[in-house]
Amino acid sequence: YTVLAIYILSVLATVAYSGVPMAAFFYAWQLARVLLIFAAVAKICQDERGAPALIRGMVLGLCFQAGFAIDQKLSGDTQASGTFGHQNLLGMISHFVVFPALALLMVDGKQKAPLFGILAGAMVVIFGASRATLGLAGLGFVTLLILSIARKPTPRKSMIVGMGLVALAAATPLAFSSLQSRFEVAPISTDYDERAAFEKAARMIISDYPMGVGSNQYVVVANTEGYSD
Repeated sequence: YTVLAIYILSVLATVAYSGVPMAAFFYAWQLARVLLIFAAVAKICQDERGAPALIRGMVLGLCFQAGFAIDQKLSGDTQASGTFGHQNLLGMISHFVVFPALALLMVDGKQKAPLFGILAGAMVVIFGASRATLGLAGLGFVTLLILSIARKPTPRKSMIVGMGLVALAAATPLAFSSLQSRFEVAPISTDYDERAAFEKAARMIISDYPMGVGSNQYVVVANTEGYSD
């Protein structure tokens, strides 16, 4: 809490010299909401039933999103975003669900919800066709499995690793097919790299404003002061 509280205060300090103070304040407000969620989760997890209950709730929400993702994919969308505004948002949310679900599955065989969470997460990640989401999901799964087995190897964990390798082999062609469909509709341009342009604009802003332009101000400054041009 202390680190996040200090960060929120730092963000609030930038309101004074931000070109659009309300935008900077809104960022601080969002961070305060995050802090409130942290506090609520910490309180709930003081009860031994708390963490499994939270994971089951998140799994239920992810299954709901997976249903939308499947419907969107069947309807012809190349990148399913569920009920979120962008597929990357849904992908990031899925990471907060599938990793705790996998951890719970490895230590508690009586819990069935985590398995549904992992399956729903796989659907969301694959149908979202986001390279970052796919890469981070794979890295997260491998890292979690390695750390868990290194801490305390058990036959159950070894079995889950084996099943995971089989599932990965089965899902890889589907993931590549989803990515291929995405790039057929919107191929990566070799003439213009938008991400590189964003980074170039950010470097120019930092060069002109070494002390920063205020929180949540990048888009405003880049657009109104000519950096995007």
